[in-house]
Amino acid sequence: MAAIRKWLLSGLLVIVPVAITVWVLEWVISTLDQTLLILPSSWHPDKLLGFHIPGFGVLLAFGSLLIVGAVASNFVGRKLVDWWNLLLHRIPIVSSIYSGVKQVSDTLFSENGNAFRKAVLVQWPREGVWTIAFVTGVPGGDTANYLQGDYLTVYVPTTPNPTGGYFVMLRASECVELRMSVDEALKYIVSMGVVVPNGVAPHPAKLP
Repeated sequence: MAAIRKWLLSGLLVIVPVAITVWVLEWVISTLDQTLLILPSSWHPDKLLGFHIPGFGVLLAFGSLLIVGAVASNFVGRKLVDWWNLLLHRIPIVSSIYSGVKQVSDTLFSENGNAFRKAVLVQWPREGVWTIAFVTGVPGGDTANYLQGDYLTVYVPTTPNPTGGYFVMLRASECVELRMSVDEALKYIVSMGVVVPNGVAPHPAKLP
């Protein structure tokens, strides 16, 4: 029985990561294949080839992103994007949704953005209990008028799904910068502490 249990666990360690990876890739490819709906039905690869080959939507999405990025990178394209943004900001309800989503995307994907650049150790949800969080910036707007001293805005992710979490503002002196990359910290969080980052110094350094 001990040998059977060992073989079963070894099999799970091999099969489960492969199965989850295949499932995620299948979901991503099937989702991106929906971009083929923007093409006329006569242009669909299924109609032209006579059979279905998954993944054409990925190529279409990738090509569309390259084209849009190339157009938006030149002077005329930037003007068109500015006019488009101005138009959407004038539409009620749409403006509030679009402006919020655009601010988040600009922060996450901009080359000059500072989101998720540092992994820190914070006491959460109470003093004496520590968890890993990510620095997203500093308090702004009216909140900065009520916070005395140096504060940081941090995102505290949940485990094992880091897409859910909490946005909190903490004193910079209460955040301990970790000598690990954001990717290493995410792996550490998702694995619930099982996957320990390699090459991490035993003692973290204080944020300046």
